[in-house]
Amino acid sequence: MVNDSRVDYTSRRTVLTAAAGTAAVGLAGCTGSDDDADLTVGLSIPLSGDFSGNGAQYQAAFETWEDKIEEQGGIDGHDVELRYDDNDSQEDQASRIANQYVDDEVDFVVSAYSSPLARAMAGPLEQAGIPFVTTGSNNDEIHAESDTMYMFEPPVDRRAEGNVLENEGVTEVAALVVDLGWARIMHDRFVEDIAPQHGIDVVYEDVHATDIDDFSSFILQAEESDADAIITTNYPEDVVNVLRSMTSQGYEPEFVSSHTANLPSVGEQLGDTVEGLCVPTCYAETFDTHENDDFPDRFREVRSSDEIELDVNAANGYGVLQTFEQAVENAGPDPESINESLRNDEFDTVIGTTTFDDRGVQEGFWSLEQWHSDSSLELVWPDDEATGDFIHPKPWN
Repeated sequence: MVNDSRVDYTSRRTVLTAAAGTAAVGLAGCTGSDDDADLTVGLSIPLSGDFSGNGAQYQAAFETWEDKIEEQGGIDGHDVELRYDDNDSQEDQASRIANQYVDDEVDFVVSAYSSPLARAMAGPLEQAGIPFVTTGSNNDEIHAESDTMYMFEPPVDRRAEGNVLENEGVTEVAALVVDLGWARIMHDRFVEDIAPQHGIDVVYEDVHATDIDDFSSFILQAEESDADAIITTNYPEDVVNVLRSMTSQGYEPEFVSSHTANLPSVGEQLGDTVEGLCVPTCYAETFDTHENDDFPDRFREVRSSDEIELDVNAANGYGVLQTFEQAVENAGPDPESINESLRNDEFDTVIGTTTFDDRGVQEGFWSLEQWHSDSSLELVWPDDEATGDFIHPKPWN
């Protein structure tokens, strides 16, 4: 049992009532679930700390789904309580939240962003049999350890980069990865599988610590290795510093891609240098997918600030709750039935049709976006879904 006096995060609880179709919103400590709600969803979000920028996007996405459910009056006649809990981007906080959810017997849990935060929650929720879905967690290996844990975001395999590099005849690449488990998995998948499939030679690769901002040595080695392209697997602030190092050292590769470079802050900090930078994505506003005709407008109406961008993080956050909603409709409201549906059913979401394999991992498809000169992100691959032209080589202003 968790002592409430030791839990210093804020929990906002929202009850969506099926009978009246209204929401009662307020602030509360981590007390038990609302007696009037048939279903309780725990949302562990990094609203403060290092990942708060991503957390704000997930919160806005969850509130967008909440707005829709309020409008329709619950799920299949069931009232829903949403609990928004700030994990402060810290694993110990995430673990305490998970234990509180177990004590309060919530029905469904979402961890928004970060594999370490998800891992910290997994044990208590698994033991309690509570269905637990992660998004923004790229370590697919941790899900194989649980029968009730699911990874909504498909593993990033960098296949999109492999395709465009092969199409452009680029064969020599340098790869940089932060020294974290999820990043190494993604990096190794590209180096060992994707690159060879597309005739790409990884001429230099390097691992960096989480606390550095000087990438001059990597840039020097990449240039001396005659790499024409750079693939990074790290955080947005790392991408910014890598590009700045390239500029200061006069290194101008034809292609640069980072899977975390979709945040507006990346474009703001890099200015004109951001043009041509590529980003894998599994969502675009132009996708012909379930509720995507409504989701973008609703998201922009609900979000608390224009600075909170609609991107793949927001789409995944909304998609997780679409999946929960359909699991309840398919199988019923109790956790065991929800888990059974997650294991066996297909779900229509804004990122496309979602299914989970025997590890609980979604097998999905990644496209490629690219920053253009007007600081917009345009979908550039696959060609039949592109909203803008692929810029190659990358401009260096």
